[in-house]
Amino acid sequence: MSVSAIGEPLLLQGFGQGWLFTPLVMFMITGLPPHLSGNGSLIGTSIRFWTTNFGFAFAHIVTNIYLQKNYNALQSNIDLAIPRIQQIYESLFNSFSKSYGTELAHRLSLNQLNKEVYNQSLLLANIQIFHIYMGIALITGVLILLFVPKRVKI
Repeated sequence: MSVSAIGEPLLLQGFGQGWLFTPLVMFMITGLPPHLSGNGSLIGTSIRFWTTNFGFAFAHIVTNIYLQKNYNALQSNIDLAIPRIQQIYESLFNSFSKSYGTELAHRLSLNQLNKEVYNQSLLLANIQIFHIYMGIALITGVLILLFVPKRVKI
């Protein structure tokens, strides 16, 4: 994996968290009496980190649910009697049978088909997760725009 493949998403995540959470924490702290501002900052930061961990756990669980659902749906459509599937299988079988025996070439061909189904299932799961995140982001954005903070007189 390259540095840009890891660095660019982390940079985007850091920018997003800073853009959203810094004003939120500052708003929370300014509403507190000065002697409680340290505790407010601690609580705000703790909540941010805990919700981030819960968000990652949620994403992992939902991805696995969608992955299994999509895998089962796609796997049920794999039938060697379908001409296109048969063509792909024969291509894989011919490629493997040059180096391996008939039985092993058959197993390797089926494993390769299974791997392709898994990859497509993962791609579909990621697209479905992206749709959920976009919905959450839109709702959050609208709520942030509609929120009018209460003015505190000093």
